[in-house]
Amino acid sequence: MMEVVKENTYKTGEYFMTMRVAITGKRISPPLNESMEILGKKECLKRVKMKINSRFPASGDRSLL
Repeated sequence: MMEVVKENTYKTGEYFMTMRVAITGKRISPPLNESMEILGKKECLKRVKMKINSRFPASGDRSLL
């Protein structure tokens, strides 16, 4: 995930907090990497996609998915 942060010049803390909320639904949670490992790749991607879709419901741009 650090590659995404660096390539897009995101602020590290903001990026990981956004990911934490998208994946766990909370700002305070167990460590993000461990949460992602427990949930698995498929479930994590599903949750991130749902968060993107809820944030940009009218967007026809699916390139973020």
